[in-house]
Amino acid sequence: MTLHLPSAQLLEALTALALGLSVFAAVAGLQLDAHGPVRALLRRYLTFLDGKLRAVFSRVPAVRVALGQGVLGVLSGGLLLAAQVPYWYLAVLLVVLAPGLYLERTRRLRVSDIERQLDAFMLALANALKSIPGVTPAFQSVAETSPLPIRQELELCNREMRVGSTLDEALQHMAARVGSSRLDSAITAIVLGRQIGGNLPRVLETTAGSVREMSRLEGVLRTKTSEGKMQLYVIGAAPLFLIGALSFVSPGYFNPLAESSLGYLVGIAAVGSWLFALYLARKVLSVSL
Repeated sequence: MTLHLPSAQLLEALTALALGLSVFAAVAGLQLDAHGPVRALLRRYLTFLDGKLRAVFSRVPAVRVALGQGVLGVLSGGLLLAAQVPYWYLAVLLVVLAPGLYLERTRRLRVSDIERQLDAFMLALANALKSIPGVTPAFQSVAETSPLPIRQELELCNREMRVGSTLDEALQHMAARVGSSRLDSAITAIVLGRQIGGNLPRVLETTAGSVREMSRLEGVLRTKTSEGKMQLYVIGAAPLFLIGALSFVSPGYFNPLAESSLGYLVGIAAVGSWLFALYLARKVLSVSL
């Protein structure tokens, strides 16, 4: 009878999996301490995720997203480490950063859609005021016919008014949630027009024209900076192309980075510097009016 012993690769895979499960169990055990640093950090992260999810009107619980991140991070890191994939920690880093980046991108796209619909909303409210006495009833009638995503914000304002908030308070809460300078200008025009009096429909029509002109100017600026953004994309992709070319020409060129703790630190520092440089360049080229 022949006894087949496990191969070295299988032993390494089992060891890596056991190490990942041990780390996961240790972290889970630390979470039992309600006043510990891990639990405090987790609460802070869940609050951050909950704010991001609420900003895009998502009904997915933040706990479910964090749990999915934890499971996916442990599995991907353990499997890639067991398969001896270089730079396996980048996959774990991607799992950690992906939800926040995705939700922030979704929020920005949503804000852009709201800003594009803002002038139509102002004109619709001005027209409604010509036939409906009172700003609040006119606001409620416009909210029912507005397109998404601005309708979600308007319906939330209506719900706030039904539970006791005034129109001004609901509009101010809406401005704080969205975080758009153009929306702030429109809401300021509505609030001041109600407080000062006068021809509010005319004020809203003028404000809608101003918002439309701001959108046109922003489009001009984006056109002027498109060349710089293209340079950013090319320069940002250059390190990836260089790494691929060097690995193809000289296999094993980057292996020292995966053979010691110092190599891991150098790799993490290089990736962090690359991401930070892209972030700074993006901030420089961003257009805001």
